[in-house]
Amino acid sequence: MKIANAKNFRSELKNYMDAAVAEPVRINRRDGQSFILMSEQVYDEKASRPVRNC
Repeated sequence: MKIANAKNFRSELKNYMDAAVAEPVRINRRDGQSFILMSEQVYDEKASRPVRNC
C-alpha cells in the first residue's frame, strides 16, 4: 500500500489516482486521521463480500 501525506497527495493527485488502480493508497493528515483511496472496482469487490461475524 502506498502512503502519502495530505500535502503530497494534493500536489500529486494524478499520480496517486493512477497508483490506486493497482493498490490502495493511504493518505495521512497531520492530526492523525487516515483515509484510503482505491479504485471503484476494488471498492465494489470489497463491498459485495459478505461480512463475517466472529
